[in-house]
Amino acid sequence: MATTYTNVIKTHVLDSLNDIIKGEFTQPVYYDPIFKARGASWFVIRPMSDTLNNLLATGQTRTYTIEIRYYQKHS
Repeated sequence: MATTYTNVIKTHVLDSLNDIIKGEFTQPVYYDPIFKARGASWFVIRPMSDTLNNLLATGQTRTYTIEIRYYQKHS
């Protein structure tokens, strides 16, 4: 039986947060923590930690900590 890998934090956590933020706000969302002026305002989503809670026979239970920052450029 082959083992398949899915980047769970990207597909299920970060992309879902991105969709929620884009549904509520008009500002763009970025994943990189490098501070660059990107217009008047923007969000940056960064994964901070990934903790294994339980190892099960058919999977895992994990806790993810995500930092969401809102930047606003002032002139």
